[in-house]
Amino acid sequence: MPTPHPQHHPHDPIALLLEIRGRVQGVGYRLAMLARARELQLQGWVRNRRSGDVQALVQGPRQAVDALQAWCHDGPAPAHVTSVRAEPQALDTQLDAPFACCETVD
Repeated sequence: MPTPHPQHHPHDPIALLLEIRGRVQGVGYRLAMLARARELQLQGWVRNRRSGDVQALVQGPRQAVDALQAWCHDGPAPAHVTSVRAEPQALDTQLDAPFACCETVD
């Protein structure tokens, strides 16, 4: 589970691009992630990649983003996650809609 850096407050906003690998398509991963992200009141999106991975842009308070990132390592019961890669992103000030599912991309 990610540990907050001592200089950062748990409510500071952050954004991460997540790449989730394993058996994560056809098992309800996106819908489960959508529900969890909305529970945490995060912004962003989740989508399938044609490669078989799931990709998500997650933005919100550090504590909530960290909680979703930790959830991603397990996902819903039928999933089998082999890795979760997180890449910090610049905050998107235009992103103000609720977390959403997007179309599959290459």
